[in-house]
Amino acid sequence: MSRFSLVIFCFLFVSTIVRATDVEYCDDNKEYEVKVQGVNILPYPIVRGEPATFSISANTDNVISRGKLVIEVSYFGWHIHSETHDLCDETKCPVAVGDFLVAHSQVLPGYTPHNHMANFDGPGFSMVDDSWIQTKAIDIEPSTDISPYLSRILEDCVWNGNRAIVFDVYWDVSSVTTKSKRRLSSVKLSTKNLCLFLRLPNQSTDNLKDLYRFFASKFVTFVGVQIGEDLVLLKENHGIVIRSSLEIGKLAAVARGTPIVEFLGARELAHKILSCDMSRLDSIQSKWDEAGGDDRLEAAAIEGWLIYNVYDQLQQ
Repeated sequence: MSRFSLVIFCFLFVSTIVRATDVEYCDDNKEYEVKVQGVNILPYPIVRGEPATFSISANTDNVISRGKLVIEVSYFGWHIHSETHDLCDETKCPVAVGDFLVAHSQVLPGYTPHNHMANFDGPGFSMVDDSWIQTKAIDIEPSTDISPYLSRILEDCVWNGNRAIVFDVYWDVSSVTTKSKRRLSSVKLSTKNLCLFLRLPNQSTDNLKDLYRFFASKFVTFVGVQIGEDLVLLKENHGIVIRSSLEIGKLAAVARGTPIVEFLGARELAHKILSCDMSRLDSIQSKWDEAGGDDRLEAAAIEGWLIYNVYDQLQQ
């Protein structure tokens, strides 16, 4: 008689980003006693607050006398709930050799994701098209939980935008002589409605694991200007791998048929593509050394908004 565990990952968001019926094994190199053939979900897409039934078609070469069904619920990659059920409550035991079916009904979500605590309570800024960008700047300390804010960024780019997050990174080069030793000092993340600025500690802390996981998200594209070197340094110096990234200059060069566009900076690229008024950004940057915290945050919000709209326009 055999025993096995079957894990269902239930995501609280369902859209065209991912197919909820995709099946992934925990270890592609491992031989499992149970082969999952498919998953059927009713209703599909899942309706929040309504029961959903997951029917899992599987096959086994051994008789299964007992086991467990583990349900993991995640919200944009952040784990918020888990529960375990007896396999024999979900299907008839013992499970005979051959094909069998496991069915489980679940109301999703019965849980409140923790991003409701992520208040972007920094200053808000009006852009030249009258859109509004709300900001948040965080000095990360060992006890700082940044995951709700990262979750809010992901949520905004998926539900309200084009599934793109504009990012920029800044390096501490004051105490090193080679690029290979540069330390990541801050990260800027922008979506359609939000701008998040993270100042990182001198030494790596456990809460930065959320940032690593955030950059590894497969649900969105991270868009940046002249990011090739940054991607290399992020991987070599901090082990951060951005799963899906896009150099906006290369996209612009192809879309406009102008190779030189690839090498423009953020401001020049935005001026070339959008032709919008940049007097406010120019004013802040011309007096950068004297600029206050709110002015610098406004400049970050404007730059993020510009590149976001460049990407949006090029995608059209």
